[in-house]
Amino acid sequence: MSRLKVETVWRRIVENKSGRFSAKDRLFALEQIPRPSLSLLRRLLSAKRTPRRLRLLAAQRYSLAIARRELVRNAQHKGEQV
Repeated sequence: MSRLKVETVWRRIVENKSGRFSAKDRLFALEQIPRPSLSLLRRLLSAKRTPRRLRLLAAQRYSLAIARRELVRNAQHKGEQV
């Protein structure tokens, strides 16, 4: 028997488009993912039918992820120069 990772279950709820989950449920599920992938966030931002509040949270999480990536890149670059 294979086991799903908890993050995978939350991601599937977030991406559910069949209407089985409300926008509130999908928003809650996205909040439960500590570091959602950039591809998941991009899909949410580009989908026309993404609920407004879910889109706002996805945009916020996307900007944080990009900022985190830049900090890591700058730290690595700074370490190479020393």
